[in-house]
Amino acid sequence: MIHGPTVWLSSALAVVAAVSAALTFFLPDVLTGPAVTTGNARGTALVMMVAGVPLLVLSMLRATRGSWRFHVVWLGILSYLTYNAVLLLFGTPLNSLFLLYVATLSLGLFSLGTLVHATEPRAVSSQLVDLPRRGLSIFVWTVVGLNALVWLRGIIPTIGAAEPTAALEGLGLTTNPSWVQDLAFWLPMAAIAAAWLWLRKPWGYVLVGAWLVYGLIESVGVAVDQLFGYAADPTTEHATPAGAAVFGILALVTLIPLYFYFRRRREQNHLVVDVQVHTGNG
Repeated sequence: MIHGPTVWLSSALAVVAAVSAALTFFLPDVLTGPAVTTGNARGTALVMMVAGVPLLVLSMLRATRGSWRFHVVWLGILSYLTYNAVLLLFGTPLNSLFLLYVATLSLGLFSLGTLVHATEPRAVSSQLVDLPRRGLSIFVWTVVGLNALVWLRGIIPTIGAAEPTAALEGLGLTTNPSWVQDLAFWLPMAAIAAAWLWLRKPWGYVLVGAWLVYGLIESVGVAVDQLFGYAADPTTEHATPAGAAVFGILALVTLIPLYFYFRRRREQNHLVVDVQVHTGNG
């Protein structure tokens, strides 16, 4: 059951994320890092602004009217915006937009928490009885494994190195926020969700769908931020056209499992998730 606070928090997130993304993109002089970092941030902000926020608003409107599909999309978009709020906070040197980035992260986390609490996983899983569970689980595990290997390729050489931060030279960072949150939370969460789906656990159906939505938008976002980073500094090794192409291809590939997840099935109830919105107490 989706209560008023869930909608209010996500609505506030839509406003704050739109403002912080717009200012990041249209006022690049606010960003104080190296050219490639500034380019990456502007690319991330652009996708947040033109895809993330509109999809958040659309999914809220449709989910509160009874769409289980958009309920899952809502979860995925909240995950995407929260993930990128971390990148804006820790992937750019301290700047005058810091409090906006903090507000985006805070609203993203609390929106996710309240929406997860409002989710009825059996109502979603009951609509996905013919889902190719094992194929989707294998896809998720494959992406998780490849992502982890790419990050470990950059991390392992720093172990015992005289200057571990040399791997981040030119970024103006002391650590890589993508490494931190991917390895600490997002990749393990995706792997567990895939295992739950394999075992027919209701939460597996919900979380894998949300992760696929998140993965699609994030892949597009990384492709764009790679292009903007390269345009800002063509000499950098941290943003390349090849990197943009890889993530562009991943986005296209992710459309395949998303199709099998969201495709219309012959027998389903019109209203699946109880999405009555309570604007008052009770």
